[in-house]
Amino acid sequence: MKKTVLFVLVSLISSTSFLNGIPTKERNVIQNTLLDLFGKHNRPRHNLFSDVGKIVTSATKYMLNLYQYSLGSELQNINNPTINLKNISKKVNFADTVVSLLNNGYVPRPNTTDESGEMYFDVSSNYDIEKIIETNLQIFLDVTYKTVPLNKFRLEVFKIVVPKKKYILLDSKIIMTSVSQWHEFNVLEALLSWVKYSETNNGILIVCKSLQQEAILVENCGVVGFKGSKDYQPFLVSFYQSSKNEEFFALKAPDFDSTSRVAQHQYFLDNKFKTSTSARLPKRFTRGIEDNDFLKAAATLAEKNNFVQSKLISKRSKNNKISDCGKHLLYVSFKDIGWSDWIIAPDGYITSYCEGDCSFPLESNLNATNHAILQALVHTIFPKKIPKPCCAPNKLNAMSILFFDDRNNVVMQEIPNMIVHQCGCQ
Repeated sequence: MKKTVLFVLVSLISSTSFLNGIPTKERNVIQNTLLDLFGKHNRPRHNLFSDVGKIVTSATKYMLNLYQYSLGSELQNINNPTINLKNISKKVNFADTVVSLLNNGYVPRPNTTDESGEMYFDVSSNYDIEKIIETNLQIFLDVTYKTVPLNKFRLEVFKIVVPKKKYILLDSKIIMTSVSQWHEFNVLEALLSWVKYSETNNGILIVCKSLQQEAILVENCGVVGFKGSKDYQPFLVSFYQSSKNEEFFALKAPDFDSTSRVAQHQYFLDNKFKTSTSARLPKRFTRGIEDNDFLKAAATLAEKNNFVQSKLISKRSKNNKISDCGKHLLYVSFKDIGWSDWIIAPDGYITSYCEGDCSFPLESNLNATNHAILQALVHTIFPKKIPKPCCAPNKLNAMSILFFDDRNNVVMQEIPNMIVHQCGCQ
């Protein structure tokens, strides 16, 4: 049902003139329905943003790179190669939502401290999260800011349990100081506890030590904090699976479900044909139908009357305007919908739609189901009783969108079943 609603809605809103002329109430209904299909409770409040195109942060750059990668760009061709995107394919393949969080060091909160290396991330969200796959802290080390004469040192990341009293080590790495670059730390354990018990979120502490365990101020190690350049400020990246899209991961390339084919066929046999037409057929045909040998019985009847093939060929030759079931282009512009203030990419997308004739005989390029072939054949025999099969999507692809949420976090979301890949008679 949702798929049908989506194609009707995008057909309407793809016309700018129609959308501009529609009353506010109906326009809101269209937008709210699309938001529901996108898995959102409401649209981000655009008054929180200035000019979307001018907001450039380290997290924004990372997410833009990630978005380009999700579209098939090679890592070496992505802009800003200093961002660490190693081993990213596994994360992207098993996540449908990626959220980046900037360090909110200036945000007033309980238990705040002025401790050097302290960072805070607001991880509260309204996303329907089924599973958190991975959460990483991205830290940039700028060697031009390093004041200690060390070629290497250790960076440790702690979860702050009680400020200035109790900490839990999350991850640590020995860092080479010869080059400025991003470094990634695993902080999944912290995020899991913060999502479950938000009041325990007292932030993260970054500690810099020499290999001899001597403490060094993180600023002297060259770590860029939340007061540094926006291009290099620390941020979190979380990879989620949402509860709404469970079937998306079980079926990356959507196709027909053989079980549903059988169920549809059986329903047709049990309910449609037997109640409306079997009384008109000779017993030798109804016996076959009751035995579920439906196709054979219908084909025999068609052959006996000797009209199916010649009648169809004659009809098609007289009316060349009837095109077979196929895919047609339909472009949806987020600007026309009024969403360009919070959707970063894409500007719009080609969703396409399915339209065309599904008359017997169904050619192989029409991608017909067994049930559709059967129904098309019976329609030629009983056109007033049995309708033609419908031309509809039988393969749908996901689409990725990059957007700002209510807290100015950049989010990439994979939305299943949004783009028609293939049409067929069903």
